[in-house]
Amino acid sequence: MIRVHGVVRTTADPELKNIGDKKAANYRVATNGRGKDDSTFWNCTAWGHLAEVVTRYCPKGKQFAIEGVMRQRSYEKDGVKHNVDEIMVDDVELVGEKLAK
Repeated sequence: MIRVHGVVRTTADPELKNIGDKKAANYRVATNGRGKDDSTFWNCTAWGHLAEVVTRYCPKGKQFAIEGVMRQRSYEKDGVKHNVDEIMVDDVELVGEKLAK
C-alpha cells in the first residue's frame, strides 16, 4: 500500500453520488511540478461524510491538502479494458482548518 499526502487543486467541481447506502465524491486534482507546465493530474475518491465535505468546500480551483492511499482498479467498457490509478482520500485539510477525518 502506498500512502500519499500533498497539496492539490481541484480541476473541476467534485461529483457526489449515492452508491447503495453510501455517498462517494469523485474529483480530479492537479499537483504542481517544478516548471510552469509541469502539473500531474490524479483521480480521487472520498466516501461518506468526507465525500459531502469535499463536495461542499472544495469546488473547482480550490487548493487544499489531501491524505490517502493509492490504488489501481480496472474496468471494461465497450470490450476494452481500462486501468485507473486513483487516490482513496481519507483526510482533507484546508490551510489552517481541519475539515474531516
